Amino acid sequence: MKDENQPASALVLAYIKEKIGNGEWKKGDKIYTEPQLMKTLGVSRAAVRGAIDELVALNVLTRIQGNGTFISDSAMPSMMNSLISYMLFDDFDALTVLEFRKIIEPSCIEIFIDCYTDENIKELQECLKIMEDCELKDSKAFYSADFNFHTIIVKGTQNPLAAKIMDILHDVLITYQYKSNQAIGPKTGLVEHKRIFEAIKSKDKVLAALLMKRHIERSEKDMRDFISVNSRSSLNN
Repeated sequence: MKDENQPASALVLAYIKEKIGNGEWKKGDKIYTEPQLMKTLGVSRAAVRGAIDELVALNVLTRIQGNGTFISDSAMPSMMNSLISYMLFDDFDALTVLEFRKIIEPSCIEIFIDCYTDENIKELQECLKIMEDCELKDSKAFYSADFNFHTIIVKGTQNPLAAKIMDILHDVLITYQYKSNQAIGPKTGLVEHKRIFEAIKSKDKVLAALLMKRHIERSEKDMRDFISVNSRSSLNN
């Protein structure tokens, strides 16, 4: 039965997860067509496509042109990975992403300062340039560059576990990063990233870690304020 309080795309995601989890759909199996999923779940084509797109990005599903959508060979370990499963299907929001980032990124930037390459610096500069060029014109490009800036730092630690975690979480994290930034806007994001970059170039670990922590805390505060305002607005309507 459809839960009226559950977003339609989340309903599709949960349905597919259940089919894979209970073994009804195995790797290599073709899943229901879009019309079948629409009819079974009572949702729109847009909701079905949105859910399938997300699972294709995570390599849970594979599209074959003219033949349908199939369970990927790597779907079982990927789908049942506790992080992916939690982030896709549980009560997960942008604040949780920010809290996760606040735990790992200040430490990562200290390690990064010890081992970054000239190429890393060029990549960070490219991200800043995109953010500067797109701040008021192309929000998606801005947010993508924002996320890539942080990803370069985490992967630049040369810690294989940190790099692997970012690979696993990339598509889900960037979705919530985009949602949070879309809600609160760029604000002082560009200035903060420039300050972080200068601290990296100066090899000031303490300042870089502090700036990273404050940057994420500011984003947390903005998001909490946004949620609070919208909650009050909903109560008044």
